[in-house]
Amino acid sequence: MSYLPTVPETLARTARKYPDREAIVYPRKDVRWTYREFDRRVTQFANVLRESGVEPGDRVSLLMYNSAEFAVAVFGLLRAGAVFNPINYRLAPGEVEYIVNDSHSEVLLFEEATRETVDTAREACPDVETYIYVDDDTHPAPGYAEGFHDAVAGAAADPVDVEVEPDDQYAIMYTSGTTGKPKGVFHSHRDATYHNLMYFGRTDLDYADVGVSAMPLYHNAELNCGLFPRVNLGAKSVILHEFDAERVIELI
Repeated sequence: MSYLPTVPETLARTARKYPDREAIVYPRKDVRWTYREFDRRVTQFANVLRESGVEPGDRVSLLMYNSAEFAVAVFGLLRAGAVFNPINYRLAPGEVEYIVNDSHSEVLLFEEATRETVDTAREACPDVETYIYVDDDTHPAPGYAEGFHDAVAGAAADPVDVEVEPDDQYAIMYTSGTTGKPKGVFHSHRDATYHNLMYFGRTDLDYADVGVSAMPLYHNAELNCGLFPRVNLGAKSVILHEFDAERVIELI
């Protein structure tokens, strides 16, 4: 492992240090995973992607609200060496098409709440070879998509034979496009890890803390100031599907 860990290495390191500490809580589906359980699912999803033909550097898009599946997907695709391309779930089908095509994404993850958008957009996304539906545990997956939970349950938990370096790209984050077409901004694993360190220096975040992911995880604010730093330290993340003021106050 490199001196400066990549994003998936931060999880692996924490899972070794605190295997029985609670990592992910997702009340919507009554999920409570320890770091050992979370890390195992991440490796299984990485193997799902590798088995489907995803190579290091390939782009994987997520059109999803916050969820436990989102957390598994982002760490899993990075463990497989792929590049994370989150998409704002509020965008119209034409805007989604543009980002998916501009990023040359080969895999697209989506859920029931974004299914209508994907149904509309997918005919105009020729680069996407694999669609993965993350709500197959509660709804039937559409015929064109693979079920996330079925795939992960049947996947090996063997270590993924992929080398990921700190200077490799971890994400393409698209701008809002207020003055033109959205532009993809590249981020490296080194960027993300340094951001964690800067965040630690400006907060009192501790491994015993609990944080609520209420803002969207497709955005840097929640991802790099919430989920990633907490995983790096071994803190607990309580994930809300979307923001609801009363529910946030109740959970806090």
